[in-house]
Amino acid sequence: MIRRIVALFSCALGKHTPRKRSIWHDNIDARSRCLGCGAPLRRDMHGRWHRFNSRRDGNIHRQPHPHFDR
Repeated sequence: MIRRIVALFSCALGKHTPRKRSIWHDNIDARSRCLGCGAPLRRDMHGRWHRFNSRRDGNIHRQPHPHFDR
């Protein structure tokens, strides 16, 4: 609970915290959701997490989440 509150505060500052248990690879980047606000995230080549932007980051080679069809 405390970790989520701290993560939500970090979101307001533009620094998102990924949910460690839900990281997956989409064939291009590591992806997750933010622990605080639930926003979709992607990890860049330097290991920093950024909010996923479908216009900027969209690519036909990206695979959907492995549990997408459930």
